[in-house]
Amino acid sequence: MNDEPKRNDERVRVRAYVLWEKDGRPHGRNQAYWNEALRQIQEEEREKSGTGSTRPDDRQPSA
Repeated sequence: MNDEPKRNDERVRVRAYVLWEKDGRPHGRNQAYWNEALRQIQEEEREKSGTGSTRPDDRQPSA
């Protein structure tokens, strides 16, 4: 059995909770925090795999 989806859901849940806490625990925005957490984690995964989009301000100058 593959536990990867469970681990990813847990990462998103924890990240969403942290974001919610930082914003002062506003009521009724759970989906927005879930979506933002998911977006952040997906971006981190793309960066790790080297397939992330590189914005001009993220590029390192060449030597």
